[in-house]
Amino acid sequence: MKRSLLLILTLLILSVVARPTKRENCQKRFEKGVTAYEAGRVGSAISNLSSVRLNCIGTFEYPDSVYYVLGQSYLNARKAAEARLEFRVITQEFPHSEFREEALYLMGYCSFKAAPIVERESKNINRAMRELNIFLSEYPGSEYRDSAKIYIDSCYAHLVAKEFYSADYYIIVEKYESAIVYYNSIINDYPYSPRIPEAKIKLTESLIGAYRFSEAASMIEELATLDIDAKEIESLESDMIKTKKKQEKEAKRRR
Repeated sequence: MKRSLLLILTLLILSVVARPTKRENCQKRFEKGVTAYEAGRVGSAISNLSSVRLNCIGTFEYPDSVYYVLGQSYLNARKAAEARLEFRVITQEFPHSEFREEALYLMGYCSFKAAPIVERESKNINRAMRELNIFLSEYPGSEYRDSAKIYIDSCYAHLVAKEFYSADYYIIVEKYESAIVYYNSIINDYPYSPRIPEAKIKLTESLIGAYRFSEAASMIEELATLDIDAKEIESLESDMIKTKKKQEKEAKRRR
């Protein structure tokens, strides 16, 4: 009996010794995820690395590497919103990580990529601009600075385009007062946009359409000082004359 018990205890000890530790299993899963990422098998990479992040992150000496590779895997899978969350952990939880500089840049990049069609939403675009500007302020000499500036300019253009989309719609439906609000917003909020002359031309058109002729005349004078085709200005002046006549006819009919 004692002999049987001793044998059982020996077998149990040997099985525990032979069984891989949790840390070893986690390391193997991490390595499997990295191998899959490098081979372009992003589905397998995400599956393995997500498991590591969920179950094993406390066993790693450098856990930021798990978040970094997982973020890159999501990015390669065109899941920008998910990738951003992984890079965000690095920027917030690992201030001394070797990946922090790139992760901060990639956060802004992912916000930009996660933005839907410009006409429908600007939350992610605004967030991308904010994050990329923070990146540039923290790492002004980064190798990613030129790319960050390009995306900031693109965000700026997206936001201006969104405002134009709304303003142009109000011109189409002849709600000129609403269009005036949007064009003034573009001019005031995005003074460095190359589309400011276009906004001023359309603002003038809206002022004419709203019968605000004195303001339209002032805008035409301002446009004459800008690098705008003279034919464009002549067209606005002609439209104002026609619209004044239209207003006069309407006033006569109401008498």
